[in-house]
Amino acid sequence: MQAAREMAGAVHELEDADLAILALMLLADIGVEVSAPMVREMAVEPRLRALALCWLVDHGLEPAATLYDPGDLEAFTDVLVISDALPSDARARLDLLWRHVAGPVSPVGWTQPEYQSRRARGDPIAVEAEAVGITVAGALPTGQV
Repeated sequence: MQAAREMAGAVHELEDADLAILALMLLADIGVEVSAPMVREMAVEPRLRALALCWLVDHGLEPAATLYDPGDLEAFTDVLVISDALPSDARARLDLLWRHVAGPVSPVGWTQPEYQSRRARGDPIAVEAEAVGITVAGALPTGQV
């Protein structure tokens, strides 16, 4: 419990989004049931809201619909990058995606096989990308799910 409190405290203090995401990942390793109340507290803070809600949804503690609130103008916008040129190393990928983020934007980066896999599982971001997403360059990968 103490380790979870300290890691949650680190999430609050970290200004670097990459490091905050890594700290949240460690909270899951410490224990979802122990960490969940602390992450729920983060979800009410504007700066941490998007990260905390994603964590809660990823761990099955909130429905995916929690991430989509068209009436919440302070919420974040997912920017899905699908590229087989993304680094396979998680830290390098996060650094690339989050390096120049400003405002309530949450970049998500997948390779084409990762996108297809998430699409097959009904991942909310993949489903939303197909339903209402705006393609800026290229096209969403198609094919059998």
